[in-house]
Formats: sequence, structure tokens, C-alpha cells
Amino acid sequence: MDMLRQADNVNDMLSISDRLTGVETRLNILRSRLDNIDTDVAYSTVNIYLYEVVEYTDPGQMRRNRTFFDRLMNTISDSWSGLLDFLEGTLFFIIRFAPIAAVIRLMVWLVRKLFDKIGFKPFAGRKAKKESRKQQASDEPEIK
Repeated sequence: MDMLRQADNVNDMLSISDRLTGVETRLNILRSRLDNIDTDVAYSTVNIYLYEVVEYTDPGQMRRNRTFFDRLMNTISDSWSGLLDFLEGTLFFIIRFAPIAAVIRLMVWLVRKLFDKIGFKPFAGRKAKKESRKQQASDEPEIK
């Protein structure tokens, strides 16, 4: 651009302008190629997932255990393993959520104590209904 500004005649200006156009065209082509390469790289990403095997069993061995007794024993073993896995999961669930349940229970207890202190008894209606039913039952004479 500096050369274009410093040009003395029209022929120099035209030749410099042609060169600038060629350089800009070449830059645009290279940018386009670079964008294509970036797109290709994005499509060539490979995700690999690895899973740890607890116990490896040979698939050939599974095919050999085709008798009824073998299949029955495998089914019983799998059922027992499934039950133990369920019980283990339940135990860990209880262990994980027991502190949360304890905090919720403590909050309910504190709210009830606060309500009792200020005289607001939202749960007193159930107790009063039960006591009135007991009172009515005891006031009625027994028929023999």
C-alpha cells in the first residue's frame, strides 16, 4: 500500500494494484485451506473409552458350559450376585443419604419447637380430632 501511494505514474499504480490483488487472492486461498484443514481435524477426533474388567472370562469357556446343570448353576450364581449387588447399593445409598435425612429431621424438630413456643400449632388439629373421638367413644353408654 505504501508503494501504491508512492507511485509516480499510472502504469506503476496498475502493476502494483495487480500485484496487491494477486497477493490478497493468494491469502484468501490459504485462509480457505486452513479453515478446511481445521474442519477436517475436527471430524477426525477419536474418542476412546476404557472400562476396567472386574473378572475376565474367556468367551470360549462360556460356550463349553452348555449343559443344563452348568447353565442352572450360572443362573443361580448370577442371581445371588445380583442380590448382593442390590443390597450393597442399598447400603451405600442409606450411608450416603443418612446425614441429609438427619439434618432434615433436625430442622423439622426445630421448626415444631419454634411453632410451639410462639403458640402456632398447625398439627394440633389431628391430635384434637383423635382425642375428641376417644372422648365421644368413652361418653357413649355400653349396650349389653
